[in-house]
Amino acid sequence: MASSPGVRVHPLMTARMKAMPAFYERPGGPKPLAMARGLGLHVPRSRWFWLPIPAFLLEHPEAGPVLVDTGLHEQVATDKSAALGRLGGLAFTIDMKPEWAVPHQLRARGVDPADVETIVMTHLHYDHASGLSHFPRATVHVDAREHADASAGRLMDGYMPRLLRTPGQRWETFSHDEEVVDLLGDGTIRLLRTPGHTSGHRSVALRLASGGDLLLTGDAAYNLPTIERSLTPLMTWKDDAFRASLARVQAWTAEHPGAPVIPGHDPETWATLAEVYA
Repeated sequence: MASSPGVRVHPLMTARMKAMPAFYERPGGPKPLAMARGLGLHVPRSRWFWLPIPAFLLEHPEAGPVLVDTGLHEQVATDKSAALGRLGGLAFTIDMKPEWAVPHQLRARGVDPADVETIVMTHLHYDHASGLSHFPRATVHVDAREHADASAGRLMDGYMPRLLRTPGQRWETFSHDEEVVDLLGDGTIRLLRTPGHTSGHRSVALRLASGGDLLLTGDAAYNLPTIERSLTPLMTWKDDAFRASLARVQAWTAEHPGAPVIPGHDPETWATLAEVYA
C-alpha cells in the first residue's frame, strides 16, 4: 500500500520589524493600564528588538507549492508608506530588502510564483497579509470569522482591508466552529482552531515527507518561552481565548516530542531553523 504523502517546508523570512520590550509578556495589572505601560512609547527605539516576519513555502507532491502567510510586500522595502499607509509608515520600524519578498525567495528555490494556487492564512494582520497581491491567481483559505473581522478592520487592530481585494484572487472561508480543517483531505496540512491573538486565528500542523510532524504556531505563540512559560503577550484579542489556544499548542507539543515547533515571531528560534524540513 502506498504511503501517505507529506510536505517539504521552507521557512522564509520576509523582513524584520522592531517591537517594544514588553511585546512577548504584558506587564502586570489591569489590561488597559498594562497595555498603556507595555506599548513602550516612552522607550527609545534603540531599546526595542527585531522580530522576524515570516512566511512558509510548502511543497506538496500533488498540490504543488502552497504558501502559509505571505509576509510583507516587496514595496515595503522601497516605499513603506505607500505599502502600509502614512500611519503605518510612521509607526513601524522595518528592515527589508526587495529580494526578501516571497516571490524572489520562491524563484531562488526553483518555484515560479505564478504556480502558487493555494495560500493558507493563519490570520490577516498586515504583517502576514501584505504580500497577498503578489499572487493574483491564488485561492486564499482562511477562517470565516477572521475574514469578516479583517474586511471591516482598522490598522489599530492590525488589519488593512485593501489587502484582501486583489483582482482575480479567490477566497475560500471555512466555518469558525471547525476545530480542525484538513485542507487537502490527506492529513498533510491541518488548520487548528487557535483564536485569541485574533478572533479567527489558525495554527498549522504539517506532516512532513519523512513522516514526522511540524507545527507552525502562527501568532498563537510568538516565541518558544510563550509555550514553555505560558506567557500572555502584550496584545491579544481576548486573553481567555489566547490562553485556551496556547494550552492547545502546549498539548500538541507534548503529544509530538521532538517535532519542530516554529513560533510566529521568535528571532532566537529563527536563527536555528533548517533551510528546509522534509
